[in-house]
Amino acid sequence: MKQKKMFAIFILFLFMFLYLHSETINVDIEGGGDYTSIQDGIDASSNGDTILVYPGTYYENVNFIGKDITLASLEMITGDESYIDLDYYKRTTAR
Repeated sequence: MKQKKMFAIFILFLFMFLYLHSETINVDIEGGGDYTSIQDGIDASSNGDTILVYPGTYYENVNFIGKDITLASLEMITGDESYIDLDYYKRTTAR
């Protein structure tokens, strides 16, 4: 029983370590972030990181290259849905 408890504590600390070492990488096409392209942000990221994309139109294909990361707009931290162009989404996903 004690061995199972120690293993559970180890797993908990491992997840905390990974979470605490995650990074937020800012992508701003206007140059105000860490990178100006989403792919450059992904390339610089590590598993557990968040790529936060600022407003703008990014013409690029992205490849997550097998990384376990979060790609999000400012809507993720502000809750403001105006950061997402829903009209564009509706036009491009309509079938």
